[in-house]
Amino acid sequence: MEDIEGHIIDGNSNECLSNLGKLKDTLENTYEMVDRLSNCIDELERKVNEPEQEINNLKDEVNKTKFFSVYRVWI
Repeated sequence: MEDIEGHIIDGNSNECLSNLGKLKDTLENTYEMVDRLSNCIDELERKVNEPEQEINNLKDEVNKTKFFSVYRVWI
């Protein structure tokens, strides 16, 4: 930013525009990286939740098995 201010003060509009273009490119790249990071976080959250769901399913199966083993005579 200081370079841009200096070029404005010096009246060097070409250099100022060049630096503004570089700043714009840098900001766009930063936004893209943040977007990709957000997508990675979402995917990681999904992957973290998968084992928890599987554990819950297995607990349900164990409970069903226990139930049927206790009441197998009735069934």
